[in-house]
Amino acid sequence: TTKAVVEMTNTPYLWSDCTLTISGNTIQTAKDISFEVNNNLEAPHYLNGSRCIAAPFPQARDYTLTVTSDLTSPVGGSIYDMYKDNVAFNCEFDLDADVVTTGSQHTVFFMSGCKIMSFEAPSTVEGINEVTLEIKPQTVIGSSYDSNGTWAPYA
Repeated sequence: TTKAVVEMTNTPYLWSDCTLTISGNTIQTAKDISFEVNNNLEAPHYLNGSRCIAAPFPQARDYTLTVTSDLTSPVGGSIYDMYKDNVAFNCEFDLDADVVTTGSQHTVFFMSGCKIMSFEAPSTVEGINEVTLEIKPQTVIGSSYDSNGTWAPYA
């Protein structure tokens, strides 16, 4: 049988498709969420008479989740307590752009063993405090559910 390759018609994920849950609390006031994976590849240079780099091998991965959000009560108080007490917790970063049917464009990252490494909260005289959190998960598992069999660059 033959199958025609069709152009991907799904759009990229937008801000309205994202939900971040920290320790069971949905962060309703998140403004910026950044998830970074560092594979820590080691490419050794062996003393074997060759200038070629040996095949790289992976070491332990590093994950960083950076969140900028308005600090609101009572969620802000519990997040600050987790930072202050150095408590490990779980996170879920949900990207849900299902348009056609359930599971047509949906990605979820589950993070466990998370700890807040930095909590930048400048004190403002007026208005709402905006905080930036740097969260380091120990383990990350991701799942993607979509109806695309092949991927093409978004046009």
